[in-house]
Amino acid sequence: MRLTFSALAPVLLLVVCAACGSNEPRDEAVVAPSPKPETRRTWYAGREVEKRRYEVLVHPDGRAELHGKEVLRYPDGSLRAERTHEHDVPSGLWKSWYPNGQLHSEIEMAAKGRPGFMRFWHDNGVLAGEGSGIAGVKEGLWTLWFPNGHKEKEGSYTRAREAGFWTIWYPDGKRRAEGVYAEGARVGAWTLWSKDGSRTVKKSFGVDRPRDKSPERP
Repeated sequence: MRLTFSALAPVLLLVVCAACGSNEPRDEAVVAPSPKPETRRTWYAGREVEKRRYEVLVHPDGRAELHGKEVLRYPDGSLRAERTHEHDVPSGLWKSWYPNGQLHSEIEMAAKGRPGFMRFWHDNGVLAGEGSGIAGVKEGLWTLWFPNGHKEKEGSYTRAREAGFWTIWYPDGKRRAEGVYAEGARVGAWTLWSKDGSRTVKKSFGVDRPRDKSPERP
């Protein structure tokens, strides 16, 4: 069977139209340059001791954001702190140490404003405080201890300020005071005990009175 030109004309027309269309400009996705990871360091003046080492992401416009591990050291080179960030946001477990090497703090940087645990130690290794916090700020129930291991205070914080009912002790473990805080100030009726526990005093505090933190002795 022989094909005539009239039969092939529609097919040739489609081929020509397709070829013409291929010359038209096409929209192509532009891929933005990715930020590059980089480790940076600072040093103590006049010493070959690293002061700080931290990881960043450097964007094409030169902007850098903390992303990854950060390590801080004392002038003698001993470890001072370890912490992490994700795109400039604190994350993970933050830890710090005293110059003598004793652990000073552990702070959980929970995501999206959720509470995490916080712990602090005295430089003799005795637990100094334990409770919850949001982004490193005390929030919720806390207990604090003296360096000898006896309780010092117990109560709640709201945005790092005492709130609600608190109990306070002397270093020997005897009760010293009980009462209510509002925004870090003592309010209402407080009960105060003498150091030997032989007598008590009832004292009232108003919101407009001085915000002295430690209870007065009777």
